[in-house]
Amino acid sequence: MRPPELATSTAASVDVVLHAMSWIEEHTDATYDAVMLLEPSTPFVRSLDYDNAVKIMVEYNANVILAMREMEVNSAFVGPMDKQGCMGQIIGKIRGLPANAWRELPKEYTMNGAFYLAKWDFLKKHRSFFADEERTYGCVMDRYHSVDIDEVVDLRWAEFLVKNGYVDMSHWQPIREKIK
Repeated sequence: MRPPELATSTAASVDVVLHAMSWIEEHTDATYDAVMLLEPSTPFVRSLDYDNAVKIMVEYNANVILAMREMEVNSAFVGPMDKQGCMGQIIGKIRGLPANAWRELPKEYTMNGAFYLAKWDFLKKHRSFFADEERTYGCVMDRYHSVDIDEVVDLRWAEFLVKNGYVDMSHWQPIREKIK
């Protein structure tokens, strides 16, 4: 059981993971090379995504692997607006681009929150998934399997994806039958 301070909506996920790791070390003889935080708000992650993360960790001797998805909009078109709605910083970035540059801008990625994989000793030492710029890698997932359900509209989007066949839920069928 988590202590009360780690059972709140403001508790940091990494602190919950570190608490679980500490408990395992204190109460068992088990040892692990890595630990993976799975976020329940991203229900469409597939076993192959987890396998890919482990493969990347091993191949590149990475300390951390983060679940990622491709951005729909390049950051050249993103930025702050002031209180009145002036978007000068965004316009400044766009104005600096050559004509039709949007076609040649590199793909950009963002974390999708699905999972965080870290070497056990690394996470114990640094107490953060974001402590190593050199040996942190992304594991890219497609946009449909990257759905993060934080609001009702996200749930409706997830339902749409399943209903219309964008996300295959057949791998869950054996589990559903066991639950019945």
